[in-house]
Amino acid sequence: MGGRFTILGSGTGVPVAKRGPSGYLLEAGGERVLFDSGSGTLKRMAEAGVSPDTLDRVFYTHYHIDHFMDLPSLFFALKHPSLDRERVLQVYGPDGLRRLVSGLQDLFKPWLMPENVSIHLHEVGPGWCERLPCGEVSSALTQHQEGSLAYRISLPGEGVVVYSGDTGYSTEMVKLARDADVLVCECALEGTRDAPYHLNGEQAGRIAAEAGVGCLVLTHFYPEVDLTEVPELVKKRYQGKLVLAEDLLTFKIEDS
Repeated sequence: MGGRFTILGSGTGVPVAKRGPSGYLLEAGGERVLFDSGSGTLKRMAEAGVSPDTLDRVFYTHYHIDHFMDLPSLFFALKHPSLDRERVLQVYGPDGLRRLVSGLQDLFKPWLMPENVSIHLHEVGPGWCERLPCGEVSSALTQHQEGSLAYRISLPGEGVVVYSGDTGYSTEMVKLARDADVLVCECALEGTRDAPYHLNGEQAGRIAAEAGVGCLVLTHFYPEVDLTEVPELVKKRYQGKLVLAEDLLTFKIEDS
């Protein structure tokens, strides 16, 4: 069975023409699941032929602007009468999700939430695990903003994809990615630059090697990252399949 994964945004909060902020779409088990939604994610979904009313679940790793800014846009889009949705939209995220949505409601008053769509909010923490139609989803802390999460999805067809969100190197990230078919991992830092809350190519390769993943998909590139040198940095640690993400790149989990 497997699943299909689409990169909607491979960039950051720094605007560039070819890369939008973080957004990732998984199609598996008859569901469409969105991971993060930086500004422009809904537009990229439209370019991929996916309407927001077909989303079943949305997962947030943390609440930096480049990871959630299209959440109010999603709610507002679902108000439009042409998007005839009957099922519940399930939204997951670390602690603070309810406060975030409540603040947005206070700001936008009646103009935000769709009247005819039920939206269920789920605050989850590290070690959370639930079996869903899209697969078994579990979470772990990342080395980033306090409470930030990465997610592991074991698909119904037995493929496994892990999305790191933003993170520095951590043993928690290695454990979550253990033996995954695909690790979609941030690579925000240029060259050998070292920072506690993001990864360079070599550090991302270290996580992939120690976890034994089948394919490493690097994403979340700041404009200063030189993509011509990233593969050599990764190969210092990881000898497996490497993909450099681009917006609207789509691949099958089972094929990776």
